Amino acid sequence: VHKFLNTPFKISGVEFNGESIPVMAGPNMVESEELIVKTAKAVKEAGASFLRGGAFKPLSFPYRSEKYTETREEGLKWLGIAREEAKIPIITELMEEKFLDVVCDVTDIIQIGSRNMQNYPLITESAKSGKPIMLKRHYGASLRDWLGAAEYALLEGCDKIILCERGMSTPHTHRATSRFMLDLQVIPAAKEITSIPLASDPSHATFWRKW
Repeated sequence: VHKFLNTPFKISGVEFNGESIPVMAGPNMVESEELIVKTAKAVKEAGASFLRGGAFKPLSFPYRSEKYTETREEGLKWLGIAREEAKIPIITELMEEKFLDVVCDVTDIIQIGSRNMQNYPLITESAKSGKPIMLKRHYGASLRDWLGAAEYALLEGCDKIILCERGMSTPHTHRATSRFMLDLQVIPAAKEITSIPLASDPSHATFWRKW
């Protein structure tokens, strides 16, 4: 199944599995049109290849402050505007199948978040859309689990898939509000058995900006 992934491929003109390392940058949440357009231009100027922004925000607890209010369809519209004004491709998370069409209207890569890593119907339908997929590893998943989830997309003909390591849940006690440890060992381990390109998201594991 993996044989067609051995060579580099391009998404919106950006090469993966090649010599360069594409950077994806942007806010956790899309808060307003003005802010996301400004951010899109800033990350592009800084050298990023993709703007990352969330219109849907899964939380560990169901209580939301104004800081974590979802902008949903309106946020997707703002991402589309930012894409056009800054001339930068988009990656954003799809949480539910019912939003697949509106997400596909604006995004260049569908992000399947860690909580949905084993949501096989969501992965399958995303793959059927023809859009590239980034599959984030669940914070409790083994390498085998992760690659097994990717197979659901591969079997639907998705030949542009990226695996993203974003941190494991561990009993670390650096601070009570620290959350994840980045599993750097999984990168070379995965490279030994798959040619799917790998990405790393340090944001959740870093957590405190000054660290």
